[in-house]
Order: sequence, then C-alpha cells, then structure tokens
Amino acid sequence: SPTTQLAVSIFGKANSLLSSFAAEPGHALVAAIDLRGSFRRPFLNWNAATTAPPERLRADLELLPKIAEQQLACSAKDISQAGLLGTTVMLLESSEVGAEIDLTKIPKPDDVDWLDWLCCFPSFGYLLTTPVDKLDELLSVFNDRDISAAQIGAITKDKMMRVDYESQNEVFWDIGKQALTGMTKNNQPKPINQQTYIKQAEVNYA
Repeated sequence: SPTTQLAVSIFGKANSLLSSFAAEPGHALVAAIDLRGSFRRPFLNWNAATTAPPERLRADLELLPKIAEQQLACSAKDISQAGLLGTTVMLLESSEVGAEIDLTKIPKPDDVDWLDWLCCFPSFGYLLTTPVDKLDELLSVFNDRDISAAQIGAITKDKMMRVDYESQNEVFWDIGKQALTGMTKNNQPKPINQQTYIKQAEVNYA
C-alpha cells in the first residue's frame, strides 16, 4: 500500500452477545447513528469520531455492551461499507428473515443527499432488533447520549426486504432467492477456540 496502515486485534471476554443470527419476526428494526460529524470527501465515510472528545467516544462505545447485558436488543450489526441497506440485508440473511423499512424514519442529517447517506459508512452506526416492549428503553439509551436512534422498520418472516418511501414500496432484496454473504443460521462459521488462537498468534509473533 502507498499509505501507512494500522491493523489491530482486540481480545476480551463478553458477558453477553448481540448476534447477527438472532433477529425474529415481529422485532422492531432500529438504526442508531451519530450524526455529529461530516463526510471525509471524496469518500462516503461519515466521520463522527476524530473531532469528538475522547471521553465521549469511550462512553458511547460502552453502550453496546450495556444493551447486550441488559437484554434490550436481541441482534445487532454495525453499519459497514455496504451502507445501511446492504448491512440490513446481511443481518436479515444471517437470521433468515425479512424486513419492511421506511426510509423516512432513518436518522439522517438534513443537508445530506439520500443516496449518499444510504451508501455511507458511519463511524458510529448500528442496526439492532428488539421486541416491541423494549423499544422505548433501547431508543432512550442512545438518545440520552445525543445519538440519533429510531425504529426504521419491522422484521418479517418472508425473507423479503422491502423499502417504503413516500407511499412507494419496492423489493430491495429477495433473500430467499439471492445470497449476499451465504452466512445463515444453518451455515454459521465454526466458533474459534480463543486460547488456541492466542497460542498460535504467539507462535507466529515469535
């Protein structure tokens, strides 16, 4: 690479997990995105990190473990380079479910174009699913820290991802017919033995 790169691995123990394989029909689909940032042009990377106070970033990153441990959500996935809709397909595919999404409910800066926003990679952006009776409490966890969070849709059982926008409804992805990652409940990767992995890393490093 012509530029300097940094690769980091972090090992630890989680008390509770938010899996991509645990979304269930009837769950509310939530998007939580820190809008206090800007694009790093010419790229569609939404930077809400490098100009933020470090103590705020640390506290914000503690939210997901808190949500997992308090069982406020059942599944989650960070919004990646696939953008919000592409990441949603990945989550739905893993859980073998579908979803109805209302684009107008997605948290978005007022001055940002929709196409750019749906394709962007936010520095702090997550999709979560939760039972409806826990929705308000989940949203308040983010909103209390000035992170925009809202229900953007609902999980369905038909393996179709449909998108609504101003009374128009279109099928964005037919998960039953077209695979994206191929990772489903019945085709999960084998779990890694952490101690074996650490020992192998120590051998490689030595």
